[in-house]
Amino acid sequence: MIMLASCGEKIEKVAISVNNDDVNISYDAIIGKKVVITPYYKQGFYMTGFYSQEEGGYKYFDSMGNSLSEWKKENPTNFYSQWEILTKLKFNGSYLDEPEGLSYSLWINLPPEFKNAVDGNLDANVHIDVTFKSMFKQHNLFPSSSSYMWLNIGGIKQGVNLTLNYISYDLDYDIQANKLMNSNGTLILSFEGSNDFQSQYVKNIMIELKFSD
Repeated sequence: MIMLASCGEKIEKVAISVNNDDVNISYDAIIGKKVVITPYYKQGFYMTGFYSQEEGGYKYFDSMGNSLSEWKKENPTNFYSQWEILTKLKFNGSYLDEPEGLSYSLWINLPPEFKNAVDGNLDANVHIDVTFKSMFKQHNLFPSSSSYMWLNIGGIKQGVNLTLNYISYDLDYDIQANKLMNSNGTLILSFEGSNDFQSQYVKNIMIELKFSD
C-alpha cells in the first residue's frame, strides 16, 4: 500500500501479523521506518523478542516490541513471540576504569530483556552483586582518618569503611523487581560519601544481576 503524506512524500506500508500463543494482532509497518509493536508479558518468563518463526528463525523485534532496524519491503509479514525461563536471564557489566569522586551515580540502561522481565514479574526478587574499588584520600584536615561511604540501589543502602588505598569491596543486594529500575528501564547505583566526600573515590565497578530462584 502506497500513501501520500501531507508534504507529498510517498509512504509505503505493509501489513504485518504478530502472534503470541492464541492472540494475533495486525499492524502497519512503514517501509524505511522503525516499527514499534506491543510487547507481551508472562509470569515466570521473559520474552526474548519476536521472530520470523515459532521456534528459531530470525529476530526482528526486541523484547519491548521495537524493530531491530528500519523496515524493509522484503521482510516477512508474520512474527512470533519466543520465551525463556526467568531465572536464565543474567546481566553483567563493567564500568568506570578511571576514578570518580563521590558522590557519584552510575546510570545503567539495562537491555530490553530485563525491562520485559521486570514488567511481567514485578513481585520477583533480583539478586545484585556489585564489586568496586574505592579509597579515602588523605589530606590536611584528616591526616590519619578513614572515611565512610554508602551504595544505594533501589532504596537499599549498604556502607563500607574506606582506607587510604584502593581496595576491593563486594556488596550483595536482593531487591524486588518493581524497585529495580526507573520508568525508562535504567538501573541507578548511587555512591554517597560522608561530609568529606570530595576526598573519596570509586572506580572499577562490576555488576551482576539475575533473578532469584
